[in-house]
Amino acid sequence: MLSLLRRPAAMLRPASMLATSSQCAVLAAPTAVLSRALQIAPALKSYAPRGPPDRPPKPTWEDPETASREALLQFIDPYEKDPDRGEPGRRWRAAELRLKSNEDLQKLWIVLLRERNMLHSTRMLHKKRKTTMPHLGRVQATRKSMAMIKVVLGERQRAKQERDERLAAEHLRECTLSQIDLARSEVWPPFIPGAAHSFTILLRTTDGSTPEKDPPADALAIEMRYKGELLPSNLVEVRMHRQPPAKSRPDQVRYNCHVYVGGQAIPAADFLRPGSEEELGDPLSLEVSATLYGEPLGEGAVPVRVLPSKRRKRLAALAAINRAMSAKLRERKEAAAKGLEELP
Repeated sequence: MLSLLRRPAAMLRPASMLATSSQCAVLAAPTAVLSRALQIAPALKSYAPRGPPDRPPKPTWEDPETASREALLQFIDPYEKDPDRGEPGRRWRAAELRLKSNEDLQKLWIVLLRERNMLHSTRMLHKKRKTTMPHLGRVQATRKSMAMIKVVLGERQRAKQERDERLAAEHLRECTLSQIDLARSEVWPPFIPGAAHSFTILLRTTDGSTPEKDPPADALAIEMRYKGELLPSNLVEVRMHRQPPAKSRPDQVRYNCHVYVGGQAIPAADFLRPGSEEELGDPLSLEVSATLYGEPLGEGAVPVRVLPSKRRKRLAALAAINRAMSAKLRERKEAAAKGLEELP
C-alpha cells in the first residue's frame, strides 16, 4: 500500500479506472491499521524478549606482517638475540607456589607452557645446526616448575575432597542420631542358643517413619566381653551387612552381624570339660553390646553363645580317636601277655 502511495503521478491510473467512494473506504482501512501499527511498534519494542548480548569485536591487526613477526619472536631464545644475557633463574619450589592463588597458578602455567615450547623449538634448532644450546638446564627447570604446580593443585584438591567428605560424614551422623531411637534399638535376639557368632542389630526410628538416610555399616561397633573383660579388638573380626528393608516394618533398619573370634581371645582350656584334657564342654557365654557413632544401643549387653572353632573340634576329635586306639592297643597287649602266662 505504501509503495502505491509513493509512486509518481504519471504512473497512476486514469480517472475512468479510479475506485468509488465505497471502494476508497475499503482501501483506506488497511492503511489506517498499518499507520496505527507503526505508532504502537515503538511501545512493543520495549516488551520484546532480549537476545544474547552482543559480543565484543575480535581484535584485528592493522599490520598482519608485524603480528606474524611478533608471534614468531616468542619462539626465539632470548640468548639468540643477546648472547651476553645474564644467568637464567631457578625453578619454582612447591613452598613458593603454595602461597599463590589458583588464578595466579593458572597464569604461571601459561607462561611456563610458552617458555617450554620456546625451549623445545630452540633445542631442535641447535640440534639441526649441531651446536650447543646455552643453559640447557632451563628445560628441566621449566618441567620441574610445571610439575610443582601439579603437586600444589593436587594437594588442594585432596584437601577439599577430605573436607567435603568430613562435612558429609558429620551431617550424616547428625541426621542419623536425630532419627534413630537409641533406647528402643537392640541386639536381636537377646539370646541365641546353639548359634556361634551370628546375630542382628535392630535400629528403630523415633517417630516410627522410614529413615531418610541409613547409617553406614562402619558407624556400628561391637564389643564382646568374657567374664567381665573386654576381648581385644585385633582378635575379634566383625562383618556387617545391611538387610533389605521390610515392607511391614518401615521404621526398622536391620544389620546382619557375623563375628569371628580368634583362638587366642579365649583360653582353650575353657572349652574343655572340667577335669578333662581333650573332651569339649558346653558353649561359652559372652556378653555383646553395640554402639552407633559411639552411643550405646538398647538397655545394655546381651548374652550370646560361643562354640569352639572347627580347628578345636578337629583336634578334640583326633584326640578322642587316639584315646580309643590306645585303649584297644592296651587291651591287646594285656590279652597277649595273659595268653603267654597260661602256656605250660
